[in-house]
This record gives sequence, C-alpha cells and structure tokens, in this order.
Amino acid sequence: MEIEDDRILAAEYALRLLEGDEERAARVRVLTDRGFASEVAYWQEQFASMADDVAEVAPSGAARKALMNRLFPDAATNSPFSLAFWKGLAGAATAAAALFAFLAFVPADLTGPPPLFVSEISSDDQSLRVLAVIDAAAHTVRITRTSGDAATGRSLELWGIPADGQPPVSFGVLPGTETAEFIVPDALLGKAVGLTLAISDEPEGGSPTGQPTGAVLALGPVTAL
Repeated sequence: MEIEDDRILAAEYALRLLEGDEERAARVRVLTDRGFASEVAYWQEQFASMADDVAEVAPSGAARKALMNRLFPDAATNSPFSLAFWKGLAGAATAAAALFAFLAFVPADLTGPPPLFVSEISSDDQSLRVLAVIDAAAHTVRITRTSGDAATGRSLELWGIPADGQPPVSFGVLPGTETAEFIVPDALLGKAVGLTLAISDEPEGGSPTGQPTGAVLALGPVTAL
C-alpha cells in the first residue's frame, strides 16, 4: 500500500495538485529520493504523451538558420551537434507544450520566483533520460538518471542553454552513478526561466573546447515546480 500511495503522490506532484506542507515534502523527496524522483519523471512522461495527437509543425529553413546562428555562431551548419540539437529541440517543445497545458489551471505564485525548477532531459527514443532539479536558492542542480549510459570511451556532459542567446554553459561531466549534484555555473545564475538543459556526447573527460563538440543526445526545457 505504501508503494501504491507513493505512485499516486508522484502523479499528483507531477500535475501540481499538492499544496502546503504536502507539496513541500514532495519537493524534498524529489531532491533526495531517487525512486520517488524516477516515479515523478515517469508520470511527467505519461502526461506529456497526451501531446501526441497534436500535429507537428516543421520550422522553416530560415527560422532554423537564424536560431543556429544565434546559439552557435561558430558551429558548422552540417555538424552532428547542429542537426541533433534542432531535432531534439522540436521534441522538447512538444513535451513542454503538453506540460504547460496541464499547468495552465494552476494559479501562479505572485510572491516571487519559485526556488525549485525541474527538467526532464530525454532523447527522442527515451534511451537516455535524466531528471534534473534546480535549487535556485542553493545554486545547485541535482540529477537522477533513469536510463542511458555513455558510449565506451566517451563521456556525457550536461549543458545549460540560456534563453538570451548566450552560448551553452557546461555544468560538468555526468558521473557513472545514477544521481549527482552540480553547482550552477555563475553564467547561469538567475537564468532558470527559459533555460534548456542538454546532454552531449563528448570525448572521455568532457569537451576540450568549453563548448559542445559531439552530438546532442537529449534535451529538456526547464519549468518551475
């Protein structure tokens, strides 16, 4: 019964139905309980799938070129990173639209920015999926990897892509463990709203250039809890 109660609680938390002490306790569990965080990620995925019936609209070539030039002015337009990023961004936008539809009825907190933000960073085929929780007050991001591993001799690196057009900023290389915690880079402080998190395939130890050099394997928009 306790396991079933946890599943229901995770589903209610994913839909933002909890309030007061119950909601705050669930936030803490997302940060500290890997099993519960995975359950929340599962329900977010289930709810986001409701967007499957929404017809996809392909962006124009001009829009793609303008976005890529703004985000990655030094990247070749035919690089693996550019192609994977554009495809992943389209999928992330669809999932975000479904999530926003569920959250539309929830009253906004007008007292100030929420201290916690969440992102489900996932590949198109769900072979790589990571739940990230950003604690704005503590300047930390805690990740829980529910599926996927780096290729042999390669590393997975976590990036933050600001909404203001600045280049991606690295949080660091994902360790082999299922959970990890990173310090939010100074360049991303105060920029959680509109932020996109990405995971790229890099040489062992991480990117040698300070910018993504390999294919972007997974993307996820950041939303307030």
